[in-house]
Amino acid sequence: MPDVMVATRSGTLACDGQRYRLRRGRTTAHSTHPAVVDNPDLWTPMRVDLPAPDPVPVVEAEVKSPAAIEAQEKPATAKRRAPRAKANTERAADG
Repeated sequence: MPDVMVATRSGTLACDGQRYRLRRGRTTAHSTHPAVVDNPDLWTPMRVDLPAPDPVPVVEAEVKSPAAIEAQEKPATAKRRAPRAKANTERAADG
């Protein structure tokens, strides 16, 4: 992508059969435009007042199956003891 240039002087400019009105500090053009290429002394690169921060590196996420995600979300439960059969039969005989 070409750089954006800004006019350093105000006035009119004839280029390739066209007339352009330049306003210092306001008129912009791509660096590859014939008005800039033919008259480089009338242009300067545009200064960026608020540059974007450096891009954050992309870290690829680990791909998990739905079952793995569910297992991770559910807390592990302790195994329950089976009821003692002998104690149940004694109570039934008493009552």
